[in-house]
Amino acid sequence: MTRKGILVVLGLVVSLTIAGCDSSKSHVSPPHRVTTGLRGVALAELSCSPKPKAPNPGVVAIGGVQAFLLCRSGPQGAARPPLTVTPNEPQFERLVRALSAPNAPPTTGACPALAEVEIVLLARTRAGAFQVSIPVDGCGLYQAGAAAAVYGSPAPPAS
Repeated sequence: MTRKGILVVLGLVVSLTIAGCDSSKSHVSPPHRVTTGLRGVALAELSCSPKPKAPNPGVVAIGGVQAFLLCRSGPQGAARPPLTVTPNEPQFERLVRALSAPNAPPTTGACPALAEVEIVLLARTRAGAFQVSIPVDGCGLYQAGAAAAVYGSPAPPAS
C-alpha cells in the first residue's frame, strides 16, 4: 500500500472514530417510568391553565400530598372554579388509593369506540406541584374506580 493510501485509510479511521464519539455524546437514557403508586408530572406551578408548564415531562412518584386540585370546565369548555380536596376530607384517602392503582396491561382484544373528557387533577406537595396521572384500563380509558374517586361518586362495583 502506498503512503498516500495509508494516509487515506488512517484519515477515514480517525473520521469514523470522531463521528462515533460525537454521536455517543448525544445519547440520552430514557427516564425511569413510574407505573405504580401515586404518580404524575412535575409542574412549574400549581395552575389550571390549559397547558401547564412541565419542566421535566417524565412521570415521577408523588409523595406527601397536601391537597388535590380538580381543574373543571363547564359547557363549551368554559372554565369553572377548581375543586380542592384536602386530607381532612373523606374523599382524600379514596383519591390516593384509586390514583395509586397500576395501569392495566394493554388489551389484545377489541376496545369500545369511546371518547372521554380529560381529567386534569393537580397535587400540591412540599416538593412542588404535579399533574397526577390517572390510571387507565387495558383500552387506555380511565379506570372506573379512579374516575369515580375524582368526581366523588360512589365507587363502582368490583369486577
